[in-house]
Amino acid sequence: MDLRNIRNFKFNAKSFDFKKIKDSFLDFLLNRFGVIFMSIFLVAAAIAGFIVYKYMYNYSWSDNQKTKYRIQIENSKTPFDLNKFNDIIERINKRKDLNSGNVIISKDIFGTTE
Repeated sequence: MDLRNIRNFKFNAKSFDFKKIKDSFLDFLLNRFGVIFMSIFLVAAAIAGFIVYKYMYNYSWSDNQKTKYRIQIENSKTPFDLNKFNDIIERINKRKDLNSGNVIISKDIFGTTE
């Protein structure tokens, strides 16, 4: 490659063709699709591996942060209401008793009589 020609390069707007540049770029991408795809895949896999390592194996919480988290979890629990629980159990038992009885059909919709 001759560096003198590069230094003397002058842009000529009349001979500039955007379509040729677009076609050559698309040819480059299509001819090297596997390499480009694999490089993107490897970069994504490396980033994912780093994130998994950081958050799963290299976590670091101080004792103060752990205590704050435990207190926050304990304060956010829903209180257990024994009266509501007993009411619901009573309603369930009433439904169970109603469903266990014999069903009496008062009107025969098919027209058969016994």
